[in-house]
Amino acid sequence: MTAKYSITMFCPRDGKYVAEHMRDNDVFECRAAGHATPEEAIDEGVKESHRVWTFCYGGVPLCVFGDVPDLCGGAVFWLLGTDEIKHHKREFMRRSKLFKGYLMKNYDYLTNVVCMDNHESVRWLKWLGAEFCEESAVIMGKKFQRFYIERSDGECVRQLQG
Repeated sequence: MTAKYSITMFCPRDGKYVAEHMRDNDVFECRAAGHATPEEAIDEGVKESHRVWTFCYGGVPLCVFGDVPDLCGGAVFWLLGTDEIKHHKREFMRRSKLFKGYLMKNYDYLTNVVCMDNHESVRWLKWLGAEFCEESAVIMGKKFQRFYIERSDGECVRQLQG
């Protein structure tokens, strides 16, 4: 019964809802990125992104996400979610895999950094095919690593890393 699920173009009330109900790990990552509040992080993401979407269940936002194109043919991919998303894992996983395919038609790779203590996000990124750089940085006492998800025919990321 997937009719209650939707991916829609972002609207400001979606961002407000997600910011008010954001997962603790995502709140930490927002602060580590230099944002004072989840609302500030979402506002900045919306401002910088080429496109921003909302994944909903029954019209209620579960997460917002976007893509910020870079100069090498890739994009910084970001996603901020609510605690409620954990109750919709199967559909979230299915839809995120499909959406990854959509994004990879436009980019050679997707990238960002993630807190390695954010086990759910790390597991999800690996499931999507992310590879993690060996180098890491400690921010606010926690280890962060850059990840890349390459288009299957892409060489760009390997060239950037090496």
